[in-house]
Amino acid sequence: MNASAYYPFYRNSKKVGTSDYLRVMRLRKIWAEGTFAVLKREHKLNKIQKRGLQKATEECLLSATALNLKRLVKAV
Repeated sequence: MNASAYYPFYRNSKKVGTSDYLRVMRLRKIWAEGTFAVLKREHKLNKIQKRGLQKATEECLLSATALNLKRLVKAV
């Protein structure tokens, strides 16, 4: 039994262009771009303040965590 590493890619490529795929991609654009806009505007992520990859990653994760906590509190 030989399974290709590209099978999931092949399987998903069949869905491209369907109405469900286009609907999900449209929603994904709205959600993802909206989240990035909020992080840049409200959490000042236009420019990373920390130096170094690890510290910059920590700053981004901390901002994302803060945004998720805000959304959680708002939902409850």
